Amino acid sequence: MIKPIYSILTCVSNYDVYNDCVVNSFYNSKINKELYELIPIDNRMSIYTAPQAINYGLTIAKSDIVIFCHQDVSFLPGFFDEVEKSVKKAGEDWGIIGSAGRSLELDKVTKKPKFIGVVYNGHPGDLSEDFDTKLIKCWDGCRDLIEAHTVDECLFLINKRHKIFFNEVINGFHFYGCDFAFSMRSAGYKVYAAYLPSIHHGAYSSSLKTKDNYWSLFRKLLDRWSASFPECYGTHFHWTTSKNGREIASYIPFESDNDSFRASTTNTEFREKKND
Repeated sequence: MIKPIYSILTCVSNYDVYNDCVVNSFYNSKINKELYELIPIDNRMSIYTAPQAINYGLTIAKSDIVIFCHQDVSFLPGFFDEVEKSVKKAGEDWGIIGSAGRSLELDKVTKKPKFIGVVYNGHPGDLSEDFDTKLIKCWDGCRDLIEAHTVDECLFLINKRHKIFFNEVINGFHFYGCDFAFSMRSAGYKVYAAYLPSIHHGAYSSSLKTKDNYWSLFRKLLDRWSASFPECYGTHFHWTTSKNGREIASYIPFESDNDSFRASTTNTEFREKKND
């Protein structure tokens, strides 16, 4: 049996969505089916957190390049060409390459990190060659491989050769990609974002609710990494740590006032409060 070049790993809670998006887009692609394997991790009974599912998938993946994606992601024409170019350009020391991120270096004009990668929004079946003019871009950035702070969780490549696994203390479905990126960076490996053409189907994504553990996981991420990485720009947040404390901004409107995390949002920004 031929060893696959890519292992496509997905934590699946709804197989109808997974088949409509991930599976159909691969079957509609021109890539030789022997060159990749699909690894759905059955999570219909909510057995796994995202890090647990990915770690299990990494142990059974046959390829050294593992592509993790959400179940509501479709792969567009040219995806594997861009993956091949990015991996070749990244060399041997890359740890993770995401489809969306913010650059480590500041833009010379704006003095802010650049947006990297393009993520489209649309419907299964919108996979024609002229998708770039027909589909909405929900994330529109540079179309090049650029070193990044961290990556978005919707889709990323994992370099399995480094034998680094996901931190299961991040016990949910947010920030596990960010945490893994920091683990790679702290081990001396590079984190990149690049143009990896794909659709993230917003219609299938449940909105964040106050009852989920988004902010408790963010608290864990901050506590674990903000001292080692005093500045971080993610796709939906940033933090800056100084002697005066942490300044945090997020696109996710929410209010938190509990013993573990006190914060409030104002115009999509919030500042951490010190407990009296």
